[in-house]
Amino acid sequence: MWLESTSDTPRRNDLLQTGEVTKILPKLIIGAAAAGTAVAVLRRFGPAVHAWAMGKCQEMFEHMPEEFLPKRMMRGIEELREQNARILRNLDEELAAVAAVPEGR
Repeated sequence: MWLESTSDTPRRNDLLQTGEVTKILPKLIIGAAAAGTAVAVLRRFGPAVHAWAMGKCQEMFEHMPEEFLPKRMMRGIEELREQNARILRNLDEELAAVAAVPEGR
């Protein structure tokens, strides 16, 4: 049984007789309705709020000085991507050149 009869906890019938269950039920229903409403609002407006917050963060990031560490890191990542693209292009050109060489040589 979920409420055993002990000296610390009242029995189930005692709860029903004192009206504790009927006092808790409306609060439970209101809480569930509020939670459902919160979920619905977040699902509806969540993406818009996220886009707005990301735009504000990007705007603040652009106003930071050039020596700001995260900005330097992003610039370094962009440079690495450009270097990787150049290396891959060079490798493709070398592979194409090797493939173009006749087999008899």
